[in-house]
Amino acid sequence: MIPARSSRRRGPRSGLLITLLVVASTAWGHDSGVGGSHLMDWHGPTVSRVVSPAFSWNNLGATVLGVGAGAMVSVEGRACMRAVALGVDVRDSYAFDISEPVDLTLVVDRLTSAPGVAVMYDRVGGPGRIERVVDASGSGRFVALTIPLPASRFANRGDHGTDLLLASAASRPSGNMQPLEEITVCDIRIERSFATPAHEHGWLDLVLEDEDGSPTPARVGLYDATGRMPVPSDGAVPIRKFDDLTRTYLLPATVVWPHDNRFVFWIDGRYRARVPAGDYRVVATKGLEYRMIGERVAIRPGATTRKSYRMKRDVDMPARRWFSGDVHIHSSRESARDGAWLLQQIGGEDLHVANLLQMGNVARTYFPLRFWGKSGRYAKGTHALVSGQEDPRTMTLGHTIHLNLERPVRFPGSYLDYRRVFEAVAVQGGLSGFAHASGRPLEDSGPAGWASGGEEGMAVLAATGGLDFAEVMQGGEIGTGFWFALLNLGYRLAPAAGTDYPYIEPPGAVRSYVEAPAGFSVDAWFSGLEKGRTFVTNGPMLGMTLNGQGIGSEVRVAAGDPLELRISAELNPDIGALTQLELLRHGEIIADQTSTGVRELDLQFSEAAHESAWYVARVRGHRPGHAASIAAITAPVYVVVDGQERVWKRREVPAIAGRLISLLEAVKQQDPQQVFDSEPWDTLPVWTEVFEDHLSGAGEQI
Repeated sequence: MIPARSSRRRGPRSGLLITLLVVASTAWGHDSGVGGSHLMDWHGPTVSRVVSPAFSWNNLGATVLGVGAGAMVSVEGRACMRAVALGVDVRDSYAFDISEPVDLTLVVDRLTSAPGVAVMYDRVGGPGRIERVVDASGSGRFVALTIPLPASRFANRGDHGTDLLLASAASRPSGNMQPLEEITVCDIRIERSFATPAHEHGWLDLVLEDEDGSPTPARVGLYDATGRMPVPSDGAVPIRKFDDLTRTYLLPATVVWPHDNRFVFWIDGRYRARVPAGDYRVVATKGLEYRMIGERVAIRPGATTRKSYRMKRDVDMPARRWFSGDVHIHSSRESARDGAWLLQQIGGEDLHVANLLQMGNVARTYFPLRFWGKSGRYAKGTHALVSGQEDPRTMTLGHTIHLNLERPVRFPGSYLDYRRVFEAVAVQGGLSGFAHASGRPLEDSGPAGWASGGEEGMAVLAATGGLDFAEVMQGGEIGTGFWFALLNLGYRLAPAAGTDYPYIEPPGAVRSYVEAPAGFSVDAWFSGLEKGRTFVTNGPMLGMTLNGQGIGSEVRVAAGDPLELRISAELNPDIGALTQLELLRHGEIIADQTSTGVRELDLQFSEAAHESAWYVARVRGHRPGHAASIAAITAPVYVVVDGQERVWKRREVPAIAGRLISLLEAVKQQDPQQVFDSEPWDTLPVWTEVFEDHLSGAGEQI
């Protein structure tokens, strides 16, 4: 692991602004942890540390995906670093929390480096990115690149408290498995302009209140006239992100936020900080149901400014007996302190059930959880942490999620035998499903793809009856292709939403709302999810009845009986406006209501029953300037006609079944030498030895 730093020096990691998909071959011996990071044996007069990550979800605006960290090499007697990516920590004694132009000089080996270098850096107002060409036509091995970095910040907000991320400037489409070239860096120098203005300081006392006037957790941004957010004080909630402990987070573009600077922090209702005097904008949110706060505040030199704001609901889903949850969060919980911090964070998103998943692969587990079962839950009011796992998890059969566990379940000696895990989870009374099922449509599916949505594994487990849900919403998108295919085969499967925090989004950015008619309890929430009384959303609230029966119901009728459907949708205007409400039967749109943009949409539809069928409602919205979708979809209502229990789309069954068979046959033919899996620095050595045996052992179920 990377040596621990003080909390002041640690920086958060996030941001999916670019994707660098890397499968270059690099050193294995020193890779460590879920990010495969390695501390390089290099430093300079203005550089305290260089960290080489294999996987980096970076708070400096880049995502790097690779198979291993870099290595030290000797080039003509010079100690150089060869890597896909290098995180650079500028010495705090030289430059910390500045606001000025800085010159970065890199000495690069022109013969072994990519033709272009990208520099992602901690910038005032948000991450910055600059690219430079490496001229390979000159004489000699080394070329010096001097790169001006305007408005540098250097507040330790990158991976492991770094300030810069260096990588190849090449970029490829998401999901492309071609490797990027490495860069070889032999010197790094920072030269300040020392133009950071001097500031007088004042104090801000901020209180955010709930409807009853009590302090309430919230997500907050504080920005001056230049867009700069002061480094959060110790009054901000500590958050765990991968191997870091930080207080700031960079929101991805999929999350609606009313400011260009997307660095945020969480508070537990009260916040006190010493900040440079000036005029600021305070922004605060509390999940999808509350209106956003956006207020101006002036901080005067030497004075304390006290501000209190009331968070107001736009819609009260708990009053309707609907409660939100996120089925996919990764955050270590090894102490009571970990739980308290995380509960403040999810309270700031008004998320009722946070499912913490210990993550595994064939080699090991990550994000350890110490507390399991009902006695291990951690709750305050109607907000609770519950332990589960994302394991087994392979590119061959997909990533599985298991919720509400009494204890973790692992069979590393037969890792591809997913059915064994699903059966053991069922014995515990847990729920099982697949992650990332919002990915590829059925016609594009194939084994071992990087963005695998687990179609192969879902096909196997649906047939056994052990599949409870599919994570069809993630990253602001809803993917229905494979879920609809399984529904059309007659399998009953609930949708779920998960953020995969800290990889993709903050907790609750997408969420599953579950009906609990008798009021909230953790057990009632899981019972509702199991029954399919749920919808998934990143903003819109949805309701649907069929002959008066709600989402997840089974309605039994005779042929010719009337079917009356009523659908309603609404959206917090601070998130966006609704544009289309749809009713689907067997995955096909049979009625819709459109608008240029409104707060509420309603739809009524009637028809005579003629065959057993499933119905879902879907709604879409938009927000000017927000590229990602705003959407929600319900679980099905099932209609059984004349006792025809199999609710399927009969005419499509042969084609769907044929495609599933071809998927599974492709799995059986997979070349063991071509296996690429998550955390390859840990998994590749294992799979090289055992993949063929594991695949053979799972052959009966496949």
